[in-house]
Amino acid sequence: MCFSIIFKKNFYVFSRDGVDLKIKSLVSILNIQEYFVNEDKEELTPIVIDYEKLYVKLNEEREKSANFISKAIINS
Repeated sequence: MCFSIIFKKNFYVFSRDGVDLKIKSLVSILNIQEYFVNEDKEELTPIVIDYEKLYVKLNEEREKSANFISKAIINS
C-alpha cells in the first residue's frame, strides 16, 4: 500500500489477520477506506485514486510529524 501511494498506483488493501491496526490507521488518516477490502467483499471493481486529494492529506500529516519531531528535539 505504501509503495502504491508513493508511486501513485491504484490499489486495494486486503485484510490480514492480526496485522491490520497500522494499515487501518493509515487508511483512515488518508480517508481511503473504500480501498480496504474485507473477506466479505465478493467483487472488486476497477478504481482510480484521486492522488491530488490524497497527497494534500498526506502532506498535512507529514507536516504534523515533522513539527512533532522538531518540538521533541528542542525540548529534550
